Amino acid sequence: MRVVFGTNERVEAAVAAGRLAHDLVARLHRVAVPALRERRADVPAVFQHVLDRALASSGIRGAEVPRQLDAATVERLCLHDYREGNVRELENLAAVICARVLQGEPADRAVPAALEDCAPTERAAEAGPSEAASPSAYERHRSEITAAFHEVDGSLSRLEELLRSRGFSFNRRWLSVFLERWGVRRKRARRRE
Repeated sequence: MRVVFGTNERVEAAVAAGRLAHDLVARLHRVAVPALRERRADVPAVFQHVLDRALASSGIRGAEVPRQLDAATVERLCLHDYREGNVRELENLAAVICARVLQGEPADRAVPAALEDCAPTERAAEAGPSEAASPSAYERHRSEITAAFHEVDGSLSRLEELLRSRGFSFNRRWLSVFLERWGVRRKRARRRE
């Protein structure tokens, strides 16, 4: 028999506080799973899995909903800020798509409409660059970002925290992309393994 459980609490802290038994923890094989916002490249595959499961439970044939996500949908999914619900947000999105299809909305329209309902454009636009007609939040706040970057001596973690303390919700990965694009931060060479 195999038992799997999860916690949002640090295991060591729970043991120290007496909420978890140390002898139980000693017998566990622990696996840390990073939050979805820390592994955005997985978002499209996770969403496709969640959507397939929701479609099956709703009795909707897979052929009714597009099997391939278009580039705009993938971008919206990847740039969304998953701090509020993690995978549950994707499950909610899949449920909204299923409800729209069951109500007779064409599947090719249900996906973008559900995205608009569940992940408003303003939040997605703040999370990363978009090549839309209007400049992104990063471009609009370029001077604040570059000034803050110099204040923290080039630390992206501290930059993200500093900007958040000033009311901006910018993603560290996209901060890096824009700072490199603007020539403020040198592009780092990728390691070859």
